[in-house]
Amino acid sequence: MSDPKQVDSVTIARYVDAEMSSAEQVAFEARLRAEPALAEALAEASALRAVFAVARTEEPPVPCGVMRARVLARLQRGAGTEVASSMDGRVERVARWCVLAAAAVFVAALLFVTGVLRLPDSGQLQADSGAELIRALDAQIQAAENVRRPLGR
Repeated sequence: MSDPKQVDSVTIARYVDAEMSSAEQVAFEARLRAEPALAEALAEASALRAVFAVARTEEPPVPCGVMRARVLARLQRGAGTEVASSMDGRVERVARWCVLAAAAVFVAALLFVTGVLRLPDSGQLQADSGAELIRALDAQIQAAENVRRPLGR
């Protein structure tokens, strides 16, 4: 179910804005006579509407004449356009260099992946003989076998 206060606020807004049919308006006015809280809420909504109506008719404040003249003079002179255009040129230059650097990295990576930039290969595979590793493993195996063997054998 809807909140009765929310339904009443919508109904009050429709009444204040004259959006009700004549039958709805008659029924609402009957409720207003029967419910003092509803009549009070209608009075508040009407007062708020009146405040906004007054605010809508008022003109916005006019800026100080001196400041307005200074702003207009600066706009007519075109002050600040040199700074903006020089900044635009710097930004474009930096952006151009960044794009070129990214393109160079991309091309180098592509050449490396395709094999064009591989280092010269001697064709021989060189590996450590691993003799020390084999001796260390043999020693561990021997130690493990000695632990398992009975002392008499």
